[in-house]
Amino acid sequence: MTRIRRLPDHLVNKIAAGEVVERPASVVKELVENAIDADGATITVDLKDAGRQLIRVSDDGTGMAPDEVDLALTRHATSKLATDSDLEAIATLGFRGEALPAICAVTRFSVLSCERGSETGTLVRGEGGAVAEKLLVAASPGTLVEAQDLFFNTPARLKFLKSAQAELAQALRLVQAIALAHPAIHFRLTHNGKPVLNAPRAGTLRDRLGAILGFEQASKMLEVRGTLSGVTVSGLIAPPQLSRGNRDAITLIVNGRPVRDTLLTQALLDAHRPLLARDQFPVALLRIDLPSREVDVNVHPTKAWVRFRAPRLVQEALFTAVQAALRSPRVVQSQGGLAAAGDADHVVPVPSDAPPAATTDDRQPRLFGEDPARAARQPLAVPGAALRPARRARPRPGRAPEGVVAHAGRAGLRGRRVRRVHGAPPRRSRAAQGGGAAAPDRGAARRGGREPARRDGAVAPPGARLRGLPGCHQGARPAPAR
Repeated sequence: MTRIRRLPDHLVNKIAAGEVVERPASVVKELVENAIDADGATITVDLKDAGRQLIRVSDDGTGMAPDEVDLALTRHATSKLATDSDLEAIATLGFRGEALPAICAVTRFSVLSCERGSETGTLVRGEGGAVAEKLLVAASPGTLVEAQDLFFNTPARLKFLKSAQAELAQALRLVQAIALAHPAIHFRLTHNGKPVLNAPRAGTLRDRLGAILGFEQASKMLEVRGTLSGVTVSGLIAPPQLSRGNRDAITLIVNGRPVRDTLLTQALLDAHRPLLARDQFPVALLRIDLPSREVDVNVHPTKAWVRFRAPRLVQEALFTAVQAALRSPRVVQSQGGLAAAGDADHVVPVPSDAPPAATTDDRQPRLFGEDPARAARQPLAVPGAALRPARRARPRPGRAPEGVVAHAGRAGLRGRRVRRVHGAPPRRSRAAQGGGAAAPDRGAARRGGREPARRDGAVAPPGARLRGLPGCHQGARPAPAR
């Protein structure tokens, strides 16, 4: 058995890089977040070969002093945490001090940084986490980080990268999400020297969305705004008719950080379900702002997932704010009720003093009713009600649903079902309608000439047929309608 020993720093950095750096988009995310924390007003991302050959991120932020550049390349060195209490109320995007050393451990890197108010910057070059040279050069305020030949010393990780098109799409999607979270910052993204994204500084979230997705679509978005017990929900959602077939158009931002949260996504879907088909998903850009102490971002290596102290409160705040936006006149007039959405299986919880349910003659549930004025007064859900909508009970296997008549034939029950309109009388034979002679009773021959028995115990005349009665399996098949 080998003895326990301390791992060297370069091997520790490689192990840490396996958790933080998964693909080129991971490098872009960490470097862009550092630039935001440094108060950068303009952030530029340059990629070559989708980040395999080169990832360059530059900003015009506060920069670093010469002695801080060396310290920034070591693990667990950060300017964002000082005491234990700071970890319970994280207000920055980065805080661990692991990203930059992890990136340098698997790339050939160079870091150039200059403090504000200075004209001399510090340039550090190296590869595999080891510094090769350090120079003082003329530079403008800000920081520039270059990462070349990603995974050059870990070929196994390099083999698992996807195509250049897929990696570029992932990096673009990530930069777009960060740009939507910070509209006051100018973002640029280029690939092989060609511009891919240019999002100038925007005064409103709608303007930033227009720069990314197009101003025509941004102008159709509905504004969402609401506050519940200190949780503020704001953003934009598209009308139901602009839905998508997947969840890629849903962006959730918690305290300026794009995150993925299953419960918040479900609350958003539940708020839309009365207006969307089951296989459709909304287009949404939602910001959730709450005190830093009420959310824990230190639960995942990439900080993509978060936990809330009161998750139910956050879900209810999002659910209520989105439904309030969906009650706008634009949605009411365009949808006209649940029937327009094409999905009647989803029902929203309603207050106990709501109007009585529809009768059997009006089985299609409606969301707002026929009168728009009445719709504005009728809430969509009870505050605090269950977020998952109730579903209509479905028929048990082997039992014919209501309104379906099974007919028997020559060889017994054929399994053939005929659907009737609810409330319509059963079809009668031509003989019962006085329209001519009835067809000969085929079952009489099998019964040896016996007269067919009726359900009321009386004996039917010869040649009469029993049909149109639900569950009746004695008569012959009905004649085709003329």
